[in-house]
Amino acid sequence: MRGVVKVVLNTRTDEVIVTRSTPAATNRKILAVLQRMGFRGKVLPIERTTLRVCGLDGEGKCERVRASLQRVSGTRHVRVTLAGRAAVTYDSRRTAPAALVVAVPRAGFEAAVDG
Repeated sequence: MRGVVKVVLNTRTDEVIVTRSTPAATNRKILAVLQRMGFRGKVLPIERTTLRVCGLDGEGKCERVRASLQRVSGTRHVRVTLAGRAAVTYDSRRTAPAALVVAVPRAGFEAAVDG
């Protein structure tokens, strides 16, 4: 489908995550294609943000930040790197980047939205 960059099917949760590059791939069009393939579903407002996290110099510290972010309601996936970046996928109906930033000091670090 034009405008779709990537499709990921999670068979454990029965979720399909579609990454699109252009508005041409509307939610309605994507759902129509999935329905023709035999899937039923709805569109969830899933967003992605990256946080800059200061002071990450070990895997244990990355894990503490990851666990703190994962506890925020609506967080779907978290990846934290030693380069001081936390990539977070979240349900925008249940949380926002500001809530993610607030969660990081609970792990002992400071964070800000990247960009």
